[in-house]
Amino acid sequence: MTLMTRSAAAFAACLAALVLPAGAETNRSDFPVAGASSFRGTLNSATRTIFLDLDGNAVSVASPITYHPGFDRYYGSGTGGPGVTGMVFGPSGGIPVSTVAPLNIDPRSWVYNANTAQLEVVSWNAVNGPGGLILPGTDASGNLTGATTQLLSDLPGLLGSQTAPAYDAGADVFYSRSSSNTVNIVNRSDGSLAGSINLDFVAAGISSVPDDGIVHLPGFDLLGVVDQATDVVALFDTSGNFESAAQLDIDVNSGSRRPGFANGQLFVFDDVREGWQGYEIPGLVTDGVFSDRFFQDELSTSGSWTCAIGTSCQDVYELDLEAGAVVTIRVSDLTGSSNARVAAFAPGGSLDGDNALLGTNSDRLCAAQGAEEEARFFTDQAGTWQIAVGRDWARSGGASGTYSLSITSSVEFPGALTAVADDVESEAGGVLCDASYVVDSSWACTSGESCQDVFSLGLEAGSDVELAVTEVTGNSLPRLALHAPGVGLGDINLLTNTDEDRQCVGQDDSDFPAPYPVSSTGTHTLAVTRDWSLSAGSSGGFRLTISAGGENFVPPLFIDNDVDSLAPGGRCGWLFTTSSDWACTVLESCQDVFDIGLRAGSTLSAEVSAVTGASVVRLAAFAPGEPLSGTNLWTGSTLDYSCGGQNGDASPPPLSISADGTYRIAFGRDWNTSAGGSGNYTASLVVQDGYGGAVVQTIDDVDSLSGGFICP
Repeated sequence: MTLMTRSAAAFAACLAALVLPAGAETNRSDFPVAGASSFRGTLNSATRTIFLDLDGNAVSVASPITYHPGFDRYYGSGTGGPGVTGMVFGPSGGIPVSTVAPLNIDPRSWVYNANTAQLEVVSWNAVNGPGGLILPGTDASGNLTGATTQLLSDLPGLLGSQTAPAYDAGADVFYSRSSSNTVNIVNRSDGSLAGSINLDFVAAGISSVPDDGIVHLPGFDLLGVVDQATDVVALFDTSGNFESAAQLDIDVNSGSRRPGFANGQLFVFDDVREGWQGYEIPGLVTDGVFSDRFFQDELSTSGSWTCAIGTSCQDVYELDLEAGAVVTIRVSDLTGSSNARVAAFAPGGSLDGDNALLGTNSDRLCAAQGAEEEARFFTDQAGTWQIAVGRDWARSGGASGTYSLSITSSVEFPGALTAVADDVESEAGGVLCDASYVVDSSWACTSGESCQDVFSLGLEAGSDVELAVTEVTGNSLPRLALHAPGVGLGDINLLTNTDEDRQCVGQDDSDFPAPYPVSSTGTHTLAVTRDWSLSAGSSGGFRLTISAGGENFVPPLFIDNDVDSLAPGGRCGWLFTTSSDWACTVLESCQDVFDIGLRAGSTLSAEVSAVTGASVVRLAAFAPGEPLSGTNLWTGSTLDYSCGGQNGDASPPPLSISADGTYRIAFGRDWNTSAGGSGNYTASLVVQDGYGGAVVQTIDDVDSLSGGFICP
């Protein structure tokens, strides 16, 4: 799978919907701009990364996971005796690439010592010996051999015999805890006690932290524990002060009491799926995920523009950046009715080249006139980068103004920020607020399996996300699922409103779902599946394009590949279904009314089935603002639609939705042609080329206001 450069094609017209704040001055009135977003916090749910599968290897309580960068391998085991199996995992996780049994160590914690570039294992009862700290044997490929070398016979500073300490290579100390909030700091050199701290569990709101476990987050100098009652990981500084917490989507219990932090990821054992689940923690800069919180360095300056009439001018700065840094550009304190635009150019790039913020030669402009403009990017190479801070002529008033510039990085700046050009004309092809991310991937499914690739992406409520699956190969039939924050694979799919995948095209066909209106801010899960029964063979490829509005779109992060889909199948269209009843008073044609939000361009179908009580169904659909006595969209009159007999199904023609808004759907029971006054029914609403908003029943068993019914 390759994460490709971003394309701005899907958002080329995004500024058309932007609006100026009241009282703003402007040189032109036909180019409105966006209001600044108020969202500045990080997402509050940890994001799944890779999964380390036991593959049938037995564990009683799982050890922490560690990572050896030289071998590019993850290491873990069970705990409880020297006969446990040691497991080695590749960089993508999955099942072990090798195992050794017996391990010949009764491990409690695996760590990587960056000072010696070696794996180390803290054994059971290392506080007293005789196991202590052990060097496990490895071959040239990083596979465990079962050989052992004792490094320290005991570590008397540890807190208890079962502790699974975390290692801080920078300070060359272990952090050890037992069953309380007390953490011992233990010298790696001789195992002696260097001090202790108390983690503020009260401030963190946690009270059910399992015994033994603790993690250390290198680069952030943070400590973390997991909590059983809330299923969160709570982070503390090394003085014990609570910093932040992140929600996990697995059940934390005594079996997961020994978490680990390795290669930028928290690993917690999931006894349901029988393996270690990796997570990226919101608020941390790991593996290119953006952070608002733990930046390590900052450069700042102030500047001014004096632009020629009709010109979008810019100041250009140079600075050296390390590869792998998350860099934030923030332009604030604007004066002169100025609207800022920004760009970042990779080493060797020209000012008319691709802006690293967008992947095109457009400047990024998202904020309102006079408002702070902020943008973030990930450095894929080291060297001298150029930062352009521009003033947009069309969206500003006058020709001059001032600003403050702040540039922060997750990696220390090797040099200073230098101004290299002043008030030069922008060479960009225009401005954009957002762009698209393109991912090329493939499926390699086992026989009989509808397998899927899984991604996470951060979405903001109020924005739209556009998905496209194209360039499908291998006689593959694609399916799609998008899950809301906290919703697992196989549960409700936002694209269908069921547990089924979206399945609307044939073999090797492209699928372009309608833009989905995001209602919840947070980390969403996206699954792209290859249907087994309707495809030929077991492998194929695809291109996934994701476009989202809002400056806080978090790019797609690959989680897992070729895992068996948990969805029961696929369907085309968004579905709402309910079972209800009528209990009409005498001589009354009563109806139940449901409200549904729809967008222009979508199509609505309704169906009533499983009708009982010798009931004859009547139906009506009303446009936004239309009274229940008004025009029924199915008949074009004030009469209800009814074309069936007693206990017969009803299915009027689909409705083409021409305007956004809340539509009212009435499911009625006709008095004159039915027998008795009550009956049951199942109602379904299907939306094609769009989605239904929250469907709410607003009226129950109220007399119809129509003048009767017809069968058009």
